[in-house]
Amino acid sequence: MAEKKKFERATLTGRAYYAFLNRPNHDKENNKDFFKLELVLTNEEGKPYVVTDKKTGQRVDMLQRAKDLNLVIKDENKNIPGTHVRIKREKKTKVNEEGQTVITQPPEVKDKNGGSLGERLVGNESLVQVEFTVIPIQKGVKKGKNSAYLNKVVVHKLVEYISKVDEEELVFDSEDIEVADLATPSSKKSTVNTDIETDLDEIED
Repeated sequence: MAEKKKFERATLTGRAYYAFLNRPNHDKENNKDFFKLELVLTNEEGKPYVVTDKKTGQRVDMLQRAKDLNLVIKDENKNIPGTHVRIKREKKTKVNEEGQTVITQPPEVKDKNGGSLGERLVGNESLVQVEFTVIPIQKGVKKGKNSAYLNKVVVHKLVEYISKVDEEELVFDSEDIEVADLATPSSKKSTVNTDIETDLDEIED
């Protein structure tokens, strides 16, 4: 049996926008469903958020970290106020080798103490730390870059989302890319183990 590919795992910290973590968002163009969020890596002045690596004590620039990981980085737009990356996992239904139907589960979402958020939803401007798997993009216009497969979200400061419209009616723009199949994310630990200590004055330790 061929050995499964191992992919690097990493973390980034920033502000969440348009987070769909409990149930997926439908991409009408490609007819696919994704758990996802847009992670803003810069503040209102355009300066990157910086956090401290627990192991080394070094200050880590989140925007530079995303560049080092060769992720697809998007510029600020009218809906997302800052340079950002999309971190997502597609909801798929597959039949495994035992003939069992397997459905992709939502990512793990916890508060900073490891507790559940319950029914509360992550709204725009929530401060989060996101764990993801770095996957090479195999096809399309973004070939040669990397995609971020969503594994876990740790919420350090929650701005609760209160739904005013049906989430299922919301759609997001397609990136028109395809990534390598990911059966099981690598168990490799993140290369940057970050603590939440940013340049934002309102963040409490």
